[in-house]
Amino acid sequence: MTKLKQGLLIVLGSSIILLLLSPQTNPDFPELYKVKRLQEKIFFTLQSTPLRKVVYYRTLLNTRVQELQNLVKNRNYDYILSSSLRYSTTAGNLTELILQNDLSDQIPPTLEQFKSHQEIFRFLLIDYPTEDNDSWKYLQDDINYLTIYSGFLLE
Repeated sequence: MTKLKQGLLIVLGSSIILLLLSPQTNPDFPELYKVKRLQEKIFFTLQSTPLRKVVYYRTLLNTRVQELQNLVKNRNYDYILSSSLRYSTTAGNLTELILQNDLSDQIPPTLEQFKSHQEIFRFLLIDYPTEDNDSWKYLQDDINYLTIYSGFLLE
């Protein structure tokens, strides 16, 4: 019985450590990043109203842009595609949620966030290595998607 208790304590302790570390994890640590993504999905599901979901998506969008900044800063270009797709999907889901629920008061702060993120992406592209590396195109795609999503919000 004591070995069972010790085993349970180890599993519980490990789970707590993973949950505490996962929010700061970047995509270049795949196993821990999976825990982070699961945690994000659970937190999103727990949001009780469309407005709370929009606020959570905007927080996630800031997280996604920070992840991309860290990947570029650390020159870890292998994860740019998946992270860029994750970013644009989150921005698209946010746009869709605002429009489907007629949350027009959320349009101005979202447009401002999109504009701010486009500037961040433009800044990242300034020193991005383009020789033998086509992944810079994914950051440009994010800029383009934000332009499209902004257009939807302004219609």
